[in-house]
Amino acid sequence: MHVSNDQFARKFAANSKIAVENRRLFKHSATTAISVVGSAGSGKTALIEAAAHRARHTSVGAIIGNLASSRDAERLQRLGIQAVPVITDNLTAEQVRDALAEFDLNRCDILFIESNGNADSPVEYDFGQSARVGVFSVAGGDDKAAEFPRLVADADLIVLTKSDLLPHVHFDLAAFHADVATLNAAASMITTAHSKHGFDEWIAWLSERWTSDPASDGQPKHLSACFVHPRMNAGSELPDIFSVEGER
Repeated sequence: MHVSNDQFARKFAANSKIAVENRRLFKHSATTAISVVGSAGSGKTALIEAAAHRARHTSVGAIIGNLASSRDAERLQRLGIQAVPVITDNLTAEQVRDALAEFDLNRCDILFIESNGNADSPVEYDFGQSARVGVFSVAGGDDKAAEFPRLVADADLIVLTKSDLLPHVHFDLAAFHADVATLNAAASMITTAHSKHGFDEWIAWLSERWTSDPASDGQPKHLSACFVHPRMNAGSELPDIFSVEGER
């Protein structure tokens, strides 16, 4: 179905208005919201899992917006992440706002908002987040940064995952880096692998974003769960992204 430019403009204007409300809510509750955007299979959920594996005291939540969100949410819940699935092919600020009803944000230090990207337009929706992470994988090809220029341009961090595959697939790492630098020279960039290479840098970036975020007061809330009605088992360990490998 053809959608006119005016319809797109109205849709984005409505989304932006709700995103402002979400951002105000995050600031009021001292919650740092991190948008994690990438195609299916790029490794978004694995990055959130990596944060959970380093966790001790910080309360972390996640909104997962995709067509298989229940499965990804269950993966995170098994690690103590409070995760709400939103079954959609195009997550919006309104859907994020609706999912927030499941949380007590006064108990959440960090809220991840995972999505596959905007299916309607090259421009990504604003969810009210304080930072955006663009996720690409070696398996997806070295041309993907150039194919999704607005995601790269809007990102605070670019993560290239599955670098273990570099010896086995054709991927021009220099070309990928050059595309990212051309589109967004200010963005930080991390390369990760299944072997956990790069995860320390990911955790360090999250730590810096949390402590420097104006929405955060810089102090963990140290509370048991960020759901209004907690779904985790009693005694489950909560995430604290500020530990380093070997401290656990």
